[in-house]
Amino acid sequence: MKYSFCILTAAIVFFTRETLSQTLSVYELEPITSTVNRTVSFGDDTGTLEVITHEMIKQGNYKNVSEVLRTIPGIYYVSESILGNRSTESNTGSKIRIRGKGAKLLIDGRPMNMAIFGCLTNNMLTLDHVERIEVTRGSESVLYGSDGLGGVINIITREPNEFGGEFQVQGGGYSTVISSFSHDNTIGPFGYFVSGSLKRSDGYRGDSDYADENGYAKMNYRINESTKIESSLNMYNGNWNDPGTLYNPQADFWANFKRRHSDITLKGKSKTASYTIKAFHNEGHHIFTDQDGWQSRDYTNGLKADMVKNFTGGKNRLIFGADGRWLGGKALVDDAKYNSSGFKFWLNNEKWYRENEMALFASDRQILMDGRLLLIGGARIIRNSGFGTFFCPKIGATINGG
Repeated sequence: MKYSFCILTAAIVFFTRETLSQTLSVYELEPITSTVNRTVSFGDDTGTLEVITHEMIKQGNYKNVSEVLRTIPGIYYVSESILGNRSTESNTGSKIRIRGKGAKLLIDGRPMNMAIFGCLTNNMLTLDHVERIEVTRGSESVLYGSDGLGGVINIITREPNEFGGEFQVQGGGYSTVISSFSHDNTIGPFGYFVSGSLKRSDGYRGDSDYADENGYAKMNYRINESTKIESSLNMYNGNWNDPGTLYNPQADFWANFKRRHSDITLKGKSKTASYTIKAFHNEGHHIFTDQDGWQSRDYTNGLKADMVKNFTGGKNRLIFGADGRWLGGKALVDDAKYNSSGFKFWLNNEKWYRENEMALFASDRQILMDGRLLLIGGARIIRNSGFGTFFCPKIGATINGG
């Protein structure tokens, strides 16, 4: 049997090569140049800035922001526990770290992390409305607080364009449907952009179905050539079932989580300066059947104002401003179950744990010796209702040997 199989295989290969040599022609192709290289800048600060553009994201065929971030060197997307649920102080759900340190995730400058819990809703970060992703490596705690110790990831959303839209539908096995749409338009000084996505599947096993709904809207109004107002709203609703492993299956293990994010921003600029004033609100409600039916709520109200001023033709740049956060979270579980868990040591059951934080900050950058020397210094003064007053300084230098 083995001998016959070998002869048959050889005959097929011989016939195929002979046929191909008679029917195929040889074509010379032009060299292909890749354009997926990312833009990295070292000259503006003591850290590095990496920009992933909209074109790069499209070429990569990514499904969500999480997939893009995982391709960036030095960024680690850590999933330590189920969303919105933690049993110890160090177990806080999905987080993003840069060079092993905590990173702050922003959308148009608005923080995305949950209040109190600190974790993220992975599936809320879709690519429908993303224009580019800016990654700053190096400590940005002076400008953004302690959760920017490793760096900052800022997702910049699309600006409204002329009337247009897009609609996509994909389907697959197990009744899987993935659909998305986007539409934008400008009418004089007013512009808007809306997008949404819907994902549903029965899953490849029993009790593994999920549903995912996401909506985003952005509006802006240009008051004059130098001043405009922007506002955005992001709403997410997710349901999923987890069947467990094949060796340890589980039934009726599900989760539901809802997130709502909104903001309003005033932006202005002149030849040598620009300013931003932003107010935002984040909230969420999460229900799980693990941990004896864990539920949680959280909210964040925030306000930030900053100004960027350039002197001596941009060789001296000063950033200063103030920000404040008012946040809270609470557990919603049965008292008996709550008392037998570890949550009572850090979060009151059915009572809001509230915290507020105010800060003043300033950062100055100097470019000397025809760009070969960069000096930066700054400080942040923080007043936290739970931990008191802190002073966070920063000083650094970059020497360009070229």
